[in-house]
Amino acid sequence: MDKISSYVLYLALISLPVIHGLPSSSAQTLAAPTAETRNGTYEGVRLEPLGLDLFLGMQYALPATGSLRYRPPHYVNATWNGTKPATTMPYACPQSPWQYADLGVEMNEDCLGLNIWRPAGCDENCTLPVLVWIHGGGLQTGYSLQTEYNMSHLVHESIEMGTPIVGVSLNYRLGYWGFLASTDLLNSQNVNLGFKDQRLALLWIQENIHAFGGDAQKVTIFGQSSGGMSVGDHLLAYGGKDEHLFRAAILQSGSAEGDAYNGTDFYEPIYNTILGGVNCSQADDSVECLRQADYETLLNVTGDAVDQFYRLDWMPIVDGDYLQEWPSSALTKNKTVKVPIIIGHTTDEATVWATEGLQNETAIHDWLLYHGGYRFSEATVEGLLSAYPQNVSNGVLSNVSDIPTTYGAEWRRIVSIMTDFWATAPKRRMSQVWAGQDVPVWTYRFNIVPPGTPDYLGVYHTAEFRWVFNTPTDTFSSVQNATQKFMSRAWISFANTLDPNNHGVSGVPSWPGFGNSDQNMVFDLQSHLEKDDFRLAGTDFIQAHSLQFPW
Repeated sequence: MDKISSYVLYLALISLPVIHGLPSSSAQTLAAPTAETRNGTYEGVRLEPLGLDLFLGMQYALPATGSLRYRPPHYVNATWNGTKPATTMPYACPQSPWQYADLGVEMNEDCLGLNIWRPAGCDENCTLPVLVWIHGGGLQTGYSLQTEYNMSHLVHESIEMGTPIVGVSLNYRLGYWGFLASTDLLNSQNVNLGFKDQRLALLWIQENIHAFGGDAQKVTIFGQSSGGMSVGDHLLAYGGKDEHLFRAAILQSGSAEGDAYNGTDFYEPIYNTILGGVNCSQADDSVECLRQADYETLLNVTGDAVDQFYRLDWMPIVDGDYLQEWPSSALTKNKTVKVPIIIGHTTDEATVWATEGLQNETAIHDWLLYHGGYRFSEATVEGLLSAYPQNVSNGVLSNVSDIPTTYGAEWRRIVSIMTDFWATAPKRRMSQVWAGQDVPVWTYRFNIVPPGTPDYLGVYHTAEFRWVFNTPTDTFSSVQNATQKFMSRAWISFANTLDPNNHGVSGVPSWPGFGNSDQNMVFDLQSHLEKDDFRLAGTDFIQAHSLQFPW
């Protein structure tokens, strides 16, 4: 089965009995939709039962290979006559471990492509809002066409609402290829390359989305985890300069704060290990030597490089250019792109990555001080544990139960701390900064345990995907389906009207802006509002010690 069969048919067929009651054999009609970009005309594929046109793997930047490796992305200037097929999934960007071979996708440095879903037959006369997805994966792994990021049903739901959108997803360089850092790379401004890839993709959208029926002035970017972190950094990029690449943003379980922004003192030893692995240690120009290194050799060397659990090797770096200062500092100074945002997280974010086996106060103290990858002083650790006493998880982490004994007596406590420094505290700071500037902001907490989830994971990081993307799921109850409609339509409403309340779903509360009420929308079996003040002493402490996390 070729790539178009392995993915396009998946998109079109898996849930048609749920949506339309149509037999799968009638799912695909190759009506050859086209779109004329600045470079030339692309030919996509029509997903007839869903009423969509799909364009896959369109190149927004030149391959970052050879002399272009470890440089900012270069725009594609070549043009062509006739039509070029956009029916094959893009390569996945190099990463380790590789997870997506089941889609028939290979890794390759020629991976800087994007994908577009539009209502069938839409062209430059449609001028629809555009929702752009930036995938997560810790900036180390991920792929724009992972099955959980299938935008087909979200765009289809927008058509059903009568407020259609255009959907976009994109690849960007990851890990050692997109966020490699060292003194040499920093001095030559060849850092934060994955973010710069995303930025160039947004520029491509500005210049070409009209050909797919989208309105370049109505772009909303959204992402989850490090995708949410990416969105947050676009809101702070270049000192908060508004380049009019988007008019709104949604940050799911991630923000500009929340993970490490290390300096070259952290990165240099790992960089040197990589240089040694490809015989570049003695090179006069280490970066140029890496550009000339054999791809397979470099891939193997970076895959074997030292990895510290959770404190990931390659994250963004404050470079004085794209990221001009620490995110916490930029937010305090209101150096932001002032556009409406939605920001929130799941209830039990950290259950999927929290450190296990901490059995007592001494163990959690020593882990935070010596082994967590933070920059805490002794006084900070003591203050953090005081702000998060043993009973701090009661109530909010009520979804979590039947914890394996091997996870340790301190596991709920470390889950609370890690959930709050990754998600809750950054959400609160961003919402406060936005509200303080009179820029609209809505906050939420997702609180549904997905079917089949072990009790000890609760509402874990990524739990909301099937609700946001409106993914048909046979195991959902009627109330879970109702919340799915509410949440996915709120996202669609926001992309259309800059307000998540125009969703047409009855029986749910109106979602007030944060500055008006300081309340979260809790997406639950019975969605409701809550005062955003749980574990407030803890998140206040985290915000006061931002640079020790460091962000």
